[in-house]
Amino acid sequence: MAIKVSVVVPVYNPGAYLDRCVNSLLAQTLPPEELELIFVDDGSTDDTPERLDRLAREHAQVKVIHIPNSGWPGKPRNIGVDAAQGEYVQFVDQDDAMAPDALRRLYDMGRRNDSDI
Repeated sequence: MAIKVSVVVPVYNPGAYLDRCVNSLLAQTLPPEELELIFVDDGSTDDTPERLDRLAREHAQVKVIHIPNSGWPGKPRNIGVDAAQGEYVQFVDQDDAMAPDALRRLYDMGRRNDSDI
């Protein structure tokens, strides 16, 4: 089955905010095999790299890319887009959370309207 949506999340020392973000993405109604969650760790100095690697081991739809600290979210986003395999790409910040049906509804609307963005 093809990946419908790639979610790119730039991450740097997010602390507790990461849990809320991750939980909202894992709770999406879009089936896991139609979704990829790409976390780009921008050289975090806390326990984030280990937490993300564990998450990737536990969930097949999670991918983690580690890069040296760039100091801004643009580079991690670009790296995530380069790695994305989905028909659509959604950017989510590390302190964001999405409603459970958000990605499915956005995808359906994009397809219905033949949107390229």
